[in-house]
Amino acid sequence: MKTKLRFQILLFIAIVSSCLILGGVVAYNIYSSSKQFNAGLSVSMKQKATAFEINQTVFHLASLSKTRELTKEELNKFAGLVSNWELVQRALVDGNEVYRISQEKSAELRSKLEATSEPLLNSLKNLNILSQQTSNWSDEQVTVTIQSVEAFALGMNDVSGQFNKESDEELSSSLYMLIALGLGTFVLLWVASRILLIPLLKRAEESESIKTIVGKEIEDVRNSKVEFLGNMSHELRTPLNGLIGMTEILYKTKLTEEQDKYVRSIKNSANNLLNIVSDILDHSSLESGDIEIRKENFSIGECVEQVVDLLKPSIGEKKIELIYDIDVTLPDTVIQDERRIRQTLVNILGYAIEHTEAGDIFLKVELLNQEGEFIQAKFSVHSSGLGITEDQKRRAFQSFDGSSNGSESLGLAITKKLIDRLGGRIWVDGNNVKGTTVAFTVVAESGSSIDLSKVSKLMGKKVLVIDDNKTNLKVLVKQLSVWGMQATPFNSSDLVVDMIDNLTKFDLCILDSSMASVGGIPLVERIRMRYSQDELPIILTSATGKTIQQNEDGLYTAFLTKPIKQSKLLETVLQIVQGDVEVKSSFGNHEGDFGKKHLKILIAYDNDLTRAVTEKNLTIFGHTCTSVKSGRDMVDKASTGQFDLVIVDSQLSELSGIEALRHLKKITNEDDMPLVFGLAEEQAQGRRLMKQAGADEIIPIKHAAEDIQKKIEEWFEKEV
Repeated sequence: MKTKLRFQILLFIAIVSSCLILGGVVAYNIYSSSKQFNAGLSVSMKQKATAFEINQTVFHLASLSKTRELTKEELNKFAGLVSNWELVQRALVDGNEVYRISQEKSAELRSKLEATSEPLLNSLKNLNILSQQTSNWSDEQVTVTIQSVEAFALGMNDVSGQFNKESDEELSSSLYMLIALGLGTFVLLWVASRILLIPLLKRAEESESIKTIVGKEIEDVRNSKVEFLGNMSHELRTPLNGLIGMTEILYKTKLTEEQDKYVRSIKNSANNLLNIVSDILDHSSLESGDIEIRKENFSIGECVEQVVDLLKPSIGEKKIELIYDIDVTLPDTVIQDERRIRQTLVNILGYAIEHTEAGDIFLKVELLNQEGEFIQAKFSVHSSGLGITEDQKRRAFQSFDGSSNGSESLGLAITKKLIDRLGGRIWVDGNNVKGTTVAFTVVAESGSSIDLSKVSKLMGKKVLVIDDNKTNLKVLVKQLSVWGMQATPFNSSDLVVDMIDNLTKFDLCILDSSMASVGGIPLVERIRMRYSQDELPIILTSATGKTIQQNEDGLYTAFLTKPIKQSKLLETVLQIVQGDVEVKSSFGNHEGDFGKKHLKILIAYDNDLTRAVTEKNLTIFGHTCTSVKSGRDMVDKASTGQFDLVIVDSQLSELSGIEALRHLKKITNEDDMPLVFGLAEEQAQGRRLMKQAGADEIIPIKHAAEDIQKKIEEWFEKEV
């Protein structure tokens, strides 16, 4: 069928091209013939005019010769006129390219030209005789000459008439041929269109119709798939989020050591299961193209710190350290999809933590290139305990390759697709002995530049940094130096003991609690025997939070858990240098420090467990919560104007969250409309529908309480 279609198209094109070429040839012939006849006619008429000019010159020179001798100049001019007249006549008879006169002529035209030959010869003979005389031209000779020239002029009349006649005949013939060709072309094109073109157009119309139908069917299938994914995501994630939320609430109560261990196991298992479900749904969404990239302004440093916070429980269960270093030349904020970058980091770091039993994991973020407003950032995660073969490198980002845990393989495959969507690149470096690096690049638009004005008070301060992990030590020294502080590193507690009497030159000490040889706490105790807190403030760091309970005697000024947030380290150092009385620890569960704004919140969830978890967490944050289960109840409650914020799930009974929001906007005045946070899955379509329905913010159902509180602080920041 395709071959026949191509043949028909080519045949139609050939017919049209042939007609155009033939028409062009005919038109060119008409043009060429017209030029030749016009040139002959023009030259013949010019020769006749020249004959009259010669006769007038003869009369004039004859009259002059009666009174005086003719000058040489006058005779030469006369001879030149006659000579040119003769040359043009020869060109007319024999043909000449300069005058565009063809050598080929009709018999009638040749006959008429030959008839002018004898008068021309007689004229030239007589003119030559006259041009030899300088005075007293005879009247008889002049009369004979004029008569021969007039005879030539009469002959040229016939020649001009013949040129004109043949030109008209040629033009008429060509026009008839062109008309016949035009009619033939029209008929041929009409037949060709009936036989070839119309069926082609009908087939194209049918093909377009089929494409439209198939496209609609594909879109319907895609929408069904998206809807199915959304329903599955809701049905699977909702109970898992409820389980995790209840576990977190239980973890905040008083537990025995054995109960604490069990609760941690439940939470980790639930989180692992939720991650697997999320990976499967994300993979399906990527395959269906329902993952959107939402670019926003964010801080890379804060993004990394959020990932580190999320992974702290996993790190604490192993004898490993997670260290990160962020290039200070990076802009303070960038514009890109923060959620996808954070998801990528969680997948890669989680994979590294899973396969590292001892040692450290080093996350480095650096600026590779900068062109105008755009930057290229590189994220690399190096694990000291994870080796990789060349074959594993090739299959690292393939789904279900059978070489590793299925969820891990799927997570890395999703990571690669996400980076591809962000316009970056991801790869693996390493060997099969020890040490693997997973790196990826991202292009983003730069936001604001780094502002170090707030750290001016730290300029020149001397810091003693003690840590037996060389990588962590290097990162700390580098960061402190960026702030203008003079950092002195020590990776041995014995060296510090030896020089304990020379610590007066330091303004601050940062010390790891898990030092070899002399432990961190014993070393702090020795320092305190010589220096008070005012003389040498000490920031104690640890991968666990247990040592915070041992500060009853005020051994250290502040305590930070590893990996140390750069923002928290800066805040702590600034507070110590400025002489603040108390520095809070960064370890431990949330203390409910969100009482800045106590809101009346309406929660619309149809799942009892999830609704209870969200309500409990928001109550801890200091808000007053009311819950409903259906979309219709949400509309009834929210329209009363009693609530500051409505949190509505996209999937509710009676009325869906989307339908309920649309109805609420119709019946509520703008002044009485509460702030609306819509809860939706990661699928792009569901988020768009919630936004179109009137939600002010769209928050993923996963970790909803924390995200809700963060958005509350952003929305009500100016009112606090």
